[in-house]
Amino acid sequence: MGIRLQEGNDQICWSLDGERDFSVAGTRRNIDAFLHTGSDMGTLWCNAVPKKVNVFAWRVMLDQLPTRYNLSCRGMEIKSILCPTCGVGMETLSHALFASCFAKEVWRNIYRWCNISMLIGESFCEWSEWCDLLPTRNNRRLKMQVIGLATCWMIWRFRNSVLFDAGRMRKSDIVHNIILLSFSWLAHRNKKCKVSWVD
Repeated sequence: MGIRLQEGNDQICWSLDGERDFSVAGTRRNIDAFLHTGSDMGTLWCNAVPKKVNVFAWRVMLDQLPTRYNLSCRGMEIKSILCPTCGVGMETLSHALFASCFAKEVWRNIYRWCNISMLIGESFCEWSEWCDLLPTRNNRRLKMQVIGLATCWMIWRFRNSVLFDAGRMRKSDIVHNIILLSFSWLAHRNKKCKVSWVD
């Protein structure tokens, strides 16, 4: 096998997607196709939340957060793989964010606040799929995405507070903080979405 040189100008070509020009959208399609084989779930990127929350959501979708179960699967020796917030179930990502007693109580309060009468799901993917089915009128889908991301974010922060900060974050403040975060992100990070405290 040899290298064949051709006459003409040198150029750099992007060959991952068959197109000659590089694009961020093409790169994202390639990453999604590579990382989500067997799944039609793409990445969730919501401009109404901070970048660190989007990265957090991406890591949740890939099950790449350092839960006790994930750490033990990677060979780390841990005293216990039980959930630090409830002490009952094995701390998988779905358990920590949706299925633990603490997470269920937070989600119940959020559903009540949003006038949602049904259980949406017990995983981030189920919740994300539910959001995708919502109508886009009145920014309902965007609002629910932001509220859900704020909920997962605050549940994870509370979990970390229990583990690393002697539980300085109070359980009683979680739902209030989720409401404040959601309102702040929707009001200040998205000019198209008009929100008020009544909404």
